[in-house]
This record gives sequence, C-alpha cells and structure tokens, in this order.
Amino acid sequence: MAKKRTMSSDKHRKQRAYVMLILAAALWGFNFVFQKKGESAGTFTFSTMRMLIASAALGPVLLIRRKSRKSGAERIPAKETLRGGLLCGIFYFIGIVMQQAGLAYLSVGRSGFICASYTVMVPFLAVLFGKKVSKNAWIGAFLCIGGLYLLCAPGTGGGGIGLGEVLTLIGAFGCAMQIIAIDRFAEKIDGIALSFAQSLTAAVLGLPLMFMIDHPTWDSILSVLPSLLYVGVAATAAAYPLQAAGQKEVGPAEASITISLESVFSVIAGAVFLNERMRLLQYAGCALIFAAAVLAQLPGRQGKAQLPGKKPGK
Repeated sequence: MAKKRTMSSDKHRKQRAYVMLILAAALWGFNFVFQKKGESAGTFTFSTMRMLIASAALGPVLLIRRKSRKSGAERIPAKETLRGGLLCGIFYFIGIVMQQAGLAYLSVGRSGFICASYTVMVPFLAVLFGKKVSKNAWIGAFLCIGGLYLLCAPGTGGGGIGLGEVLTLIGAFGCAMQIIAIDRFAEKIDGIALSFAQSLTAAVLGLPLMFMIDHPTWDSILSVLPSLLYVGVAATAAAYPLQAAGQKEVGPAEASITISLESVFSVIAGAVFLNERMRLLQYAGCALIFAAAVLAQLPGRQGKAQLPGKKPGK
C-alpha cells in the first residue's frame, strides 16, 4: 500500500513538473514577439537590460524566501550557488544574445522553431556527460529534426540557411548547454537562487558589450520598456525558476523537448500579434515538434536521467 502511495506521489510530482515546464514554454513562446519589438534598442542593450530587470525582480523574492526559513534556501552553500550561477549564466548569455541577434533576420515563428533545435542537441550532449536518455526522448529528438527540416528546407518555403539561422542555431546550442548545466545543479540549489545567479552573471557579461557596441541612450531603452518588462519579469524572472523546478523531477532530454513547445506558442503569438504566416509544410513541422513534446511525457524504461554515480532517490 505504501509503495502504491509512493508511486502515485511520484506520478503527481512528475505531472506538476511537466505543467511547470509547459507554462515556461508558453511564457518563452510569446516572448519572441516582445523580443522582435525590442530590436530597435540593440541586441546587447535589450538582452542586458532584460537580465538586469530579471535580477531586480528575483532579488527581493530570494531575500523573502531566505528570511521566511520555509524553503531551506539559507542552508544551500554559497559556493555551489555561485558555481551554478556562473556556469548556467554563461550559457544563458550565449543563448539569449544569439537568439536576439537572429531575430533581426527571421520571423517570430521561424526563430521559435529553429531555437527548438536544442531538443536535438540535448540528448547527444547528455550522453557525452554520462546521462541516460530514454528511448522516447531519442525518438522525440529525431521527430524534431524532421520538423526543423520542414521549416528550413528551401523546397518547403523555408529559404535555406542564412545568417539569421546560423545565429539562432548558436543560441540553441547555448540553450542546450544551459539545460544540461541546470540539471547538474537543480537538485542542489534553490530554483530562485539559481535563476537570480544566472541572470546576474549574464547581465555582467552583457554590460561592457552593451556600451561598446550599441552605445545606448535612455530614450532608446524607454522606447522598448513595455517589451523589456515582459521579457525581464515574465519570460525570465518567472519562467526560469519554473524550468529549474520542473527539471528536479524530469530528465534534461525530456525537459528540453517539453520546453520546445515554446516554438508552437511562438507561431501562435506571431500569427496573432504580428500577422505572420507560414506554408502548410512548415505548419506540418510545427505538428512534428508538438508530437515530440507529447512523446517525451510518455513513460519510458529509464525514467528520470541520473547523474553519473548518483543513486535513485538521492
């Protein structure tokens, strides 16, 4: 009886984790519209201000959680938080900046789907880092490859690979590495603390580049303030803690495919807010990636991926 209750509890925790990951994907999918509207501020300016706003939003929440003594965050070693924040923040910076740069050449929906290529990268990277990857995750990854082909191939209306696609693919690699890094630290560090540390790290990396390359003015920043508030608060300060919390119960490969639903939400957002349209075969690619995300949630033989040498349940 106790075993059944434990299995039921585990199932419910995993279901909640997927809900959190899907919610994060929705916030990120609609985020592409606001990133597109923020292009006028400059790639590094918009990205850096986004990270600073996220840090400012997460800081007070982190202090309240520590003072309340309910989350256990005060017992987490500062050294581990710093290590996790630095590593995740570096890859986060690469992912966000390259994604923002690619949007100058791509539509919102197209950018969202190319960004979803990290679902293909994560299983291969996970294996390199000693992770076990379920059969469903592998099948889902290859479904994503098919979806990306339908999106980008010239014969389907995709137009082939150009500068925007290359920049976005580099950003996707940064996102893939960030997912791997989060999986390394998610169970050791409070999700709010990790998100704050990675946002602050990325902001510090972006500040000098912002002034050297974009030469921003207050007017240019204020002109995109509504977009900055959404990407900073909703798509960063809220979405990344949801990702970190969800990955405590879900392996990195499964999480990456679920999060790839952001590409579906980006197409919806582009169509509704920017009147963007794609060809029928490109929408078929959208369906393939959606199928991959659903497949990732089906029970697999290996369950949650484990760190090398890590015992289940620890």
